[in-house]
Amino acid sequence: MATENLIYWRHADERGLKPVRTLDLRVEPDRDGRAFLIRELVEYDSGQRGWRFRTGEGPMGNSFIHKFKKFKTAAKAEAEVASVRFDMAVREADAVLRDEFGIDHLRRDNLRRLWGERTTLEPGKLPTAEELVALFREQHATLAAALDAIRAQGGEQQPRDYELMWGFKEGRRSVGELVAWWRERLEMQEARRVSSELRERKAKERSERRAREDAFLSAKAADKAAALVPPERDALLLVGRASESVLKRIAVALCEKPYLRHVLMFESGYPRLYVSEDGLVWKEWGRNETYESKRRIAARAVIADAFGMDPKDHWGRVRGALLKMLKPSNLDMLHRKDVQDALEKARAAGRTLVVIRQLAFLWDEEAGEWHLREVERRDSATAPGCTLWAEGPIESTNYGRIIVLPYVKEDGTQVVGHTRNAPHEGLAEPRAETKVIRFAVYDELGRDDTWDHYGNEFVSDDDDEGDV
Repeated sequence: MATENLIYWRHADERGLKPVRTLDLRVEPDRDGRAFLIRELVEYDSGQRGWRFRTGEGPMGNSFIHKFKKFKTAAKAEAEVASVRFDMAVREADAVLRDEFGIDHLRRDNLRRLWGERTTLEPGKLPTAEELVALFREQHATLAAALDAIRAQGGEQQPRDYELMWGFKEGRRSVGELVAWWRERLEMQEARRVSSELRERKAKERSERRAREDAFLSAKAADKAAALVPPERDALLLVGRASESVLKRIAVALCEKPYLRHVLMFESGYPRLYVSEDGLVWKEWGRNETYESKRRIAARAVIADAFGMDPKDHWGRVRGALLKMLKPSNLDMLHRKDVQDALEKARAAGRTLVVIRQLAFLWDEEAGEWHLREVERRDSATAPGCTLWAEGPIESTNYGRIIVLPYVKEDGTQVVGHTRNAPHEGLAEPRAETKVIRFAVYDELGRDDTWDHYGNEFVSDDDDEGDV
């Protein structure tokens, strides 16, 4: 290129010309030879060309006038040149592909990724624009063929171009691999959907069961209140301070629920919880406790106080003890005919434990009857990664209330079934000899909870009851 056809960089700056693209680069030492500069051949917005040194950039990306970018070594300057040449090839390839495939703001990143994967064994190799265009066309053809193959298979859910691109980025580079990847993705989505529906259904059933249990306990507490006579107002005493209004409000609460030993009220907007051991002598409790804590205790006291339980204790243990104490004895057996048939079938096969989801029935040979027991199972319905070991033994070395079914951990470890007590119940009484329990599992019989605490059957709308 003739020198007279080039414009000197100072003249370009004086005329306000702006560089629009880089045409060539080379590394040169500075005057004293202690640093290196990059000289680039640029094309200005006027169409003219000229050599100039690359300048540094400020924090906002703007160039510093006459502030040339220097490098301590030639290697660092050459690395910068390689990076710029790579960007030049990417921009040129993107310009070609824009005419063919339209505008795509992510295409340049895609081109860089494609070349990076192509040159894993040849680090530092620079592409030409033609090589980048060929890689992109190859990728586009593979994705289009995979998309056609998936659509030919039918199905309600069809992929979009960008979705198959995810599989391509994960290393699925052939049409067959992309089709298999999409099928696996749909299967995973279906598994997540089924799992989510199962969790939602279980949560709904637990919520419904808990609501029925709470209603049962509240009704029992109401029965308790109906059988009691509230104390006279004059019999009440407030310790610590004399307040007629407080005692009046306590008396009103006791008229409705004579068993109450915890009463919450507001005085000048401040919540105060009053407690009593005998229902007559009252005192304030927890002056520094939060309102939420006081409110929770008072709400639980509506049930707990009726049966002499402390609502400040662990509510799970209190609630469980109340349900166990108040549960009618006729609930030791399910009343559904299909359940009775399952019990008899298992007994005929020599099995002494029948599991129906989270319910278990243990055969008592001496009494000649089935008893309801609590079971813990760690299969896919409750513990992802674990499976029920259907042929595994249950070896009971104690009289624990809970029967843990045998299961296989995700790593393949087989855990033998056993018995134990629930947390906070203490150690179970040991057996003199280990008892082996044979069991059968019937998951197809429906819900976990088929009765309420009044002995009424409770079955979901989509269950086919037939004979009951």
